Amino acid sequence: MEEKLEESERIELKRSLSDEEGILKSIVALANSKGGKVLIGVDEEKGAVGVKIGKNTVENLAKKISESIEPPLLTNIEIIRIGGKRVIEITVGESKIKPHFYKGVAYRRVGRINVKLTPQELLSLMKESKGTRFEEEIAEGGLEEIDEKAVKEFYLKAEKSGRLKGGKGGVRIILEKLNLKNAAILLFGKKPVKHFPYFSFRAAVSTSERFDIESLIDMRLFEGNIFQLIKEVSDYLEFHLPKKIEVEGLRRVEKPFIPKSVIREIVVNSLIHRDFAAPSPNYLLITPTFFEVYNPGGLLPQLKVEDLYKEHSSALRNPLCARVAYYAGYVDEWGNGTVKILHACAKEGVLPKFYVKNNFFYVRIPYEGESTEEKILKNLGKPQRAEEIAKKVGLSERRVRSYLGKLIAMGVVEKKRKGRRVVYSLA
Repeated sequence: MEEKLEESERIELKRSLSDEEGILKSIVALANSKGGKVLIGVDEEKGAVGVKIGKNTVENLAKKISESIEPPLLTNIEIIRIGGKRVIEITVGESKIKPHFYKGVAYRRVGRINVKLTPQELLSLMKESKGTRFEEEIAEGGLEEIDEKAVKEFYLKAEKSGRLKGGKGGVRIILEKLNLKNAAILLFGKKPVKHFPYFSFRAAVSTSERFDIESLIDMRLFEGNIFQLIKEVSDYLEFHLPKKIEVEGLRRVEKPFIPKSVIREIVVNSLIHRDFAAPSPNYLLITPTFFEVYNPGGLLPQLKVEDLYKEHSSALRNPLCARVAYYAGYVDEWGNGTVKILHACAKEGVLPKFYVKNNFFYVRIPYEGESTEEKILKNLGKPQRAEEIAKKVGLSERRVRSYLGKLIAMGVVEKKRKGRRVVYSLA
């Protein structure tokens, strides 16, 4: 006989996915309290009634949780069977960075109901919260979860970069020196996805400009630690990108249309700055006209998108992971990753676009359908006057000067005086 399920301080029952608001409020309330589970497809009176599971049901639910709750929460979503019926089980741990909010309101669990927190309760909860970042939380498992080879390879890179010295020691000494916790699994774990189910990189090549099943001609799911993902995703991107032909001596050589170093920089930034607590992988989409890399976690409050096109102050979501990437030579200087991407692409006549959408950060690199700015960049092989550039791109000198002003503001073009003439060149 099926055991009757009842709501309690740690269990919330929902009959269907249509009660979206109730589900999200319950997740917030459980996270702000002692944690628990939300079971969707269960009626308290009738028991398990089941829920219809479509192709993207779980993915869409995870996305909704990620986009609707602030700060983002890591939950685990599974499809289980109760009494022969399919039920969605959302497991919510007690958060260490309380309070969490849904539509600007924080809730807590009191018995079988969700209650709004009063201003005094909010203040008290903030004081009690440890306020630790996700990467700083204590990782489950010991050294047996760490890939010793990955740590040693990191140390060799760090020594080569000259940024970490003081004797190799064993794996334990290196990890203690770096003071790593969850970050240890993310950076050096044998199988990080075992601990963090959403940490992966989903890559696809599409015949259209969308990430839809009908248009995909190749799709890969990359799982592993940060250093493995950097290499494997960068290699995949380089392999599938369009190539340009250059003549070296008597040979025609195929090269990626942007340098390998830029490809790696984009992938490193996407991994190091992602929100590890968000229930979503990183994404790579390669289309006939552009490629796009995007990751969960928008910009931190102190940054705006326009700041990314110029030198800006460092704002690190994951300082431990960023520090290790710096030691290994993957990051040169805090706050200049997007600027490096911008300048390197400009030299190839390409302008990247940075933007935020639905709490995801995007880097889009076009390679077909040139913009006017890109046409100008491709004609700046040597210092030239605005009049000369205007003839090459087929625009009036006045319009070209306007575009040049924008490129100067972005820091990718320089204006210089050469004798009595004013010339423009790549910065």
